[in-house]
Amino acid sequence: MKRTVIVLAAALLAATAPDLLAGRHEEPLVTHTATGVVKKVEPGIARITLHHEPIAALGWPSMTMPFNVKDKKILTSVKPDQKVQFDFVQAGGAPVITAIR
Repeated sequence: MKRTVIVLAAALLAATAPDLLAGRHEEPLVTHTATGVVKKVEPGIARITLHHEPIAALGWPSMTMPFNVKDKKILTSVKPDQKVQFDFVQAGGAPVITAIR
């Protein structure tokens, strides 16, 4: 039994060590919610530009910035100058909107 546990632990370490050493470990995605005003909608490239309020959890001040969207369909109900609430995750360091209300 003891030998089996050691072999399994060694196999797990061997499988994850290269990614950990290279800084490629998976972090859980955290969903953030914010409020902003739509400045530009680009459904062809699945992107929206918003002027958002400060996002304290990330230390972001109020600013205007483009966001990619997870699904282009999200953009069908929004238009410039509309105030929206939106959810996003940091996927690979880039913010990606998952929902707009």
